Amino acid sequence: CSLFPDLVQVAQYLISQFYSLNYNLCQRMDILDVLALAAQELSQPQASGKNKPCSAQSPCIQIVPGSDSSQDWRRIVDERIKSKTRSLVKGQSLVEPACGPNKFSSLAGHFFFPLIQNFDRPLVTFDLLGDDHLVLGRLVHTLAILMYFAIHTVAAAAMGKSLLEFIWALRFHTDLYVRQGLLSAVSSILLSVPSERLLEDMTDEFLETQSWLADVAEKDPDGDCRRLAWQNLLLMENLLKKLRNVPS
Repeated sequence: CSLFPDLVQVAQYLISQFYSLNYNLCQRMDILDVLALAAQELSQPQASGKNKPCSAQSPCIQIVPGSDSSQDWRRIVDERIKSKTRSLVKGQSLVEPACGPNKFSSLAGHFFFPLIQNFDRPLVTFDLLGDDHLVLGRLVHTLAILMYFAIHTVAAAAMGKSLLEFIWALRFHTDLYVRQGLLSAVSSILLSVPSERLLEDMTDEFLETQSWLADVAEKDPDGDCRRLAWQNLLLMENLLKKLRNVPS
């Protein structure tokens, strides 16, 4: 695609500005909204010939700039998890719908990795690991959205591994919005990273995350966090069942 270099440069510029000294917190969150909107738009497959938009696996999520998009996005993720676990419980094979070209496929890493790399670097104007919980929460949700739209991309496994490490570093965060974002990010990983790669290349991370989720499901004071944790545990268990049933 001739637009590829331009899109990479735009993403790199926006992310560099997110971590620069020149913007207030609202402007930084606007940048995150733009990245999420761009990922959504680019990930929508183009219908051509026999290729139809794969609406079941890549639903259109209406992300409204300037608003908290996490509720709509999490609702879509919830629906997809329910559909996926229901099929696995019934013993049905999950057939992925045919998809047209996904423009986000070759861009996912350029959006994701620069954004996740500098989160622990304090700046003069804001500190994600300090008092700026709202921006950190929005960053977590944006990374989860990018991970969700990275399904079927070459970078998905590497993105999932990096995001698991990010989640692990923040798993005891006291802010509710951040914790909900972390749990939603786990859902995105489980839905977008091929289960074989998840269990073969990230075995330790998978087991550590499973243990942490069990603790959250039992002890977190927030009911939504407990629900998200149980939801992820169910999806993990069904992924394990699916792999056990695959003929060697």
